[in-house]
Order: sequence, then C-alpha cells, then structure tokens
Amino acid sequence: MDISAENFFIQIYKSNSLLTDILKNICKKYDINNLQLYIIVISSYKPINVSMLAEILNITKSAVSQALVNLFIRRIVVKKPCEEDRKIYFIKTTAKGTKIKNAIMQYCTEKYQKMLAEIGEDEMTKFIELSTKLNKRLEQGKIEKEEENA
Repeated sequence: MDISAENFFIQIYKSNSLLTDILKNICKKYDINNLQLYIIVISSYKPINVSMLAEILNITKSAVSQALVNLFIRRIVVKKPCEEDRKIYFIKTTAKGTKIKNAIMQYCTEKYQKMLAEIGEDEMTKFIELSTKLNKRLEQGKIEKEEENA
C-alpha cells in the first residue's frame, strides 16, 4: 500500500469528490444547497439557534442567516422564540422539513449500507475512527494557522 503524501491527498480528493456527488444529487432533488441540507438535518434533531449552527458548521452567523431565508420562505424551517430571551430564536424543521430530512437520511443510509456490505463492520469502524481523527487534526491545524496569522 502506497502511504505517500501524494496518495494521501489523492485519496482525500477522491473521497471528497464521491461524497460531493452524493450531496449534489440530494440537493438537486430538493432544490437546496449543501449548507441548507446541513441546516435541515441538524435542526431536525433539536431546535438550534443561528450562533450554534454557525459554530457547528464553522461558518459565520451571516452565512447561516442567508441560507435560512429560502428555507423560511419555503416553510422548511421556522423560527421559534426563546422563552428566556425573546431576542434569541431557535430554528426548527416543519413537517415538510422533517420529511425532507427523512428522505435525505434514508438515501444516506442506503449508501452507507451498501458500503458496509462491501467492506464489513470492522473496516467501517476503522474508517469512521480514522476519519474522525483526521478531521480533528485538520481542524486543529486550521486553528493553529489562524492563531499564527492573528
């Protein structure tokens, strides 16, 4: 097995391209963008505010707010005011948003089950563990670079 830096980046690129294709198909079907897809999925599990979404997705609050506009218009998500602080509102999926999330998760589950059947549970566990470690390390590297530039 080639463990060179070149092969490492090639494999990341290929994985990213394949996942991007899956996401493109989902987004096209529901006429949403990637960010809106993530917002729908995340907000379907529990009400969440714009600041929390921005932190989870590692983007600005403004970017989240812009992505929400179309989702509000299409009644995929709604705003629910916070009982403790009326200035804060939470994003929650509507029945329509939950239906979209369920379809997205069904599609992703089908893809996952196919991959799992091909590579097996042990390999899938290793893949998820390794991906998690790599993502944490890449995020740490991004933070370190931002600190150097500050």
